Amino acid sequence: VLQMLHLRGLVVFCNDLEKLLEELSARPHDAMPMRQDVIRRALFGLTHYLDALAAGAPNAALRLFREYQELHQARGLEMAFEADLFFPDLLAELPLSVLSETQQTDVTARIKNARMQFQQSLLKWLRQDGAAEALRGMMAAVRLVLPCVAQDRQRAFWWVAGGLLNCVLHDGVPPELNIRKVLSRIDQKMRALLENSPFDEDAALSEMLYLVARSHTVSETVESIKQTFDLDTFLPEEPPLPPGETAALLDNMRAQLAAADETWERCAAGDAANCARFAGLSEQLYLLSE
Repeated sequence: VLQMLHLRGLVVFCNDLEKLLEELSARPHDAMPMRQDVIRRALFGLTHYLDALAAGAPNAALRLFREYQELHQARGLEMAFEADLFFPDLLAELPLSVLSETQQTDVTARIKNARMQFQQSLLKWLRQDGAAEALRGMMAAVRLVLPCVAQDRQRAFWWVAGGLLNCVLHDGVPPELNIRKVLSRIDQKMRALLENSPFDEDAALSEMLYLVARSHTVSETVESIKQTFDLDTFLPEEPPLPPGETAALLDNMRAQLAAADETWERCAAGDAANCARFAGLSEQLYLLSE
């Protein structure tokens, strides 16, 4: 059902939860209280997320990253990555400036030259041999490829790749994020175009968009990419509350709501004191809901 609804982040999350349940089913003696608590928190987080989604919240699966990380640890895996749950809408309409360029005819020769330039620049960058110049060389190579592909969402890959390289050039990417794999994928995409071979473009594009989303806005292009793909929606600025704190907060809100409801009846009867109390309870509910 989640796949049918294109909730890909939740599919990844539920796959991990299912694997843990299968492992514990095969080895019941490993189902220690700690792992049981991890499962409870994952189920609570999932339920809370679906309820919020049904009520109109954005589909930002990264809000479940804390529980996803716990599932990984409970399975004995070393590390979970935020990018695993980052699935922006890749069908966003690109700016006219990207779509309006006339498609080139000598496509194969242009891409071959671009790939050679990209590989040479990438090697220099890896060796830190004139890193800034090497990054400009990679940006120029990516720029050469963009008009070689059809004027539809295929151009998104090259537009975003150029924006990401711009972020790297101006030190906009946080140092803890590894971009080498993504740069290698850009080269692989060029090879796939030349050889007409399969390439998981959606996965590579999502990973590049994650890095751009995490980066500082260093240019108008980067800002345009963030706005076009609405990246702030899929990358919550504030970490979510732990499930236990969320449950306590909801209990508090229910109690405040019950008190406000009781006070409102007296307020509606014309009791000025209860009107003032209702206003105070409403303000508390507003702050709690925020």
